[in-house]
Amino acid sequence: MNARVWNLFHDGGITAIVGAVPGDLDFTVELYIRDEFDDPGKAFRIHLTHCTMLSFEPYRGTEIITDIGLISAANLEILGAEVKDGTLIGATPSGILRMKYLIESVFLDSGRAITLSDLGDAADRGMDKGKF
Repeated sequence: MNARVWNLFHDGGITAIVGAVPGDLDFTVELYIRDEFDDPGKAFRIHLTHCTMLSFEPYRGTEIITDIGLISAANLEILGAEVKDGTLIGATPSGILRMKYLIESVFLDSGRAITLSDLGDAADRGMDKGKF
């Protein structure tokens, strides 16, 4: 798990989550730095391999949500993340997203795999253009 990947998606909106826990998950994330890539499309796909836990704890309410469909439907915005005790903890405006998985891979919605360096460079270009 690498929190930096999720931190580079700051302000990104999670528009879909598909897959199974345990198993693999695919997050679709829309973020303005997608325009920094020449491939057609408007989103990124974050593929999580061997996910063993996914939960969302809303700030309001007492129930922790583990249903992938309900978490996906919440249209969460990524604010930041950290890894603590083997769990990725993601902050959103409405609650805390927790995940355990082996590794993440990032793709453009066109299907092309991108590296962490590609993503960081795109964020830098966006900052240079005043997008943030």
